[in-house]
Amino acid sequence: MNPAWLLLGLLVIAAIGNRIKRGGRLRGFGLPSGSESLLVGLLLGPHGFGLVHTSDLQSFNPVILSAVGWLAFIVGTRLAEPSSDQNLLRHDASLLFALFGALLAATTLACVAMVSYYSLGRVGQLTIGARWVVGGTLGLILCGSAQQLVDWARQRYGAAGKVTDALQSASLGGDAFALLGMAPLVAFDLAGITTARHVIVVMLTPIVLGGLLGLMGRVLLRTENRVAESWALLLGGMLFIVGLTQRLGASVVTGAFVAGWVLGRGKANHVREMRTMIAPAESSILLPVLVVAGATVDLRLGGKLIIVAGIAVLTRLVTHLLLGPIIVGAAAGKLRGLYGAGLSLASSGEVAVIVAMAFATLHQGRTGQLVLITSIAGALLGEIVAPAGLKRTLWTVAEISAESRSSQPPPSPIPRGST
Repeated sequence: MNPAWLLLGLLVIAAIGNRIKRGGRLRGFGLPSGSESLLVGLLLGPHGFGLVHTSDLQSFNPVILSAVGWLAFIVGTRLAEPSSDQNLLRHDASLLFALFGALLAATTLACVAMVSYYSLGRVGQLTIGARWVVGGTLGLILCGSAQQLVDWARQRYGAAGKVTDALQSASLGGDAFALLGMAPLVAFDLAGITTARHVIVVMLTPIVLGGLLGLMGRVLLRTENRVAESWALLLGGMLFIVGLTQRLGASVVTGAFVAGWVLGRGKANHVREMRTMIAPAESSILLPVLVVAGATVDLRLGGKLIIVAGIAVLTRLVTHLLLGPIIVGAAAGKLRGLYGAGLSLASSGEVAVIVAMAFATLHQGRTGQLVLITSIAGALLGEIVAPAGLKRTLWTVAEISAESRSSQPPPSPIPRGST
């Protein structure tokens, strides 16, 4: 496909995503984790209609890195103030309880990385160092859970309560862990050879840059009330982070995430206005990125490494099934009726694709395809098993009633302060 037509198609998809986000008529419907765009990408790719090939997308790598950086930035603002007005459905997600989700994510990372390391040794031809790097990346993309799934339950079924909030917090904590975990991981090349000094510098670079630019953004937005200029400040800062971190060989998504977290902290009027302003832009960027991710998949490049992707996804599922009830129970202050809570966290969200796309853009070929296929397989498996587990868990703890277990979403919430 001509790159110009491909770019035009992605812009159309972005416009559709923005319309859906603003419209509200489709609110509460669709796949729970929003993976429809992945399926569209798979249909357009080499294993579907063949309209888009992996080589067609290589010229868009700088654009893709900028897009995943922006998505990481939005996730940072969301975690900075989970109960903010940028998403009225996230009332009581707690930063403290998000640590439980980070603990589950760290355990999942360790389990998936270890299993993937030995699996790669069985079916792959990678060196020992490369097996650890790829195994750690697979663990990182599978350690989080889809926040959209909890939003879906809130929107469609009116879910509310301690367990719902605990699931929301665990998802937020897992996402933060995955985005921050990219900082030290990119310091290792596929040979697995590096020095301790290099790891420390590469790990701290995006955190320091993101923090400084986030603070600068807070100061500048405090004195700027015009929307166009505010957008210019945000987009200019994001492009600076993406370009500089990429130039220094550091993690783009970590730097953008830290900048979003610092910029989104607090309840000052200009901070709340910024969060409200950028929230609708998430779907406009997320949908094209998901389409590109699906269209980039080429199973022929993966070869036998695809087996490793399946093993990694199953390892994550087992880990969540075993530890999910304990983590959610600790955050919610109750264990009774939470035996299926691990299944509720089985769906991976946009953060998995963000991390996978960031890695696949820099490491094209077999390893990049393995990481990308694993993220998509985890997302699609979650679409199958997680919604039923979440509904059953919330129904068991009486956070959705029998009357609300229908497909009709409740009325849209009224923004605070409006009449």
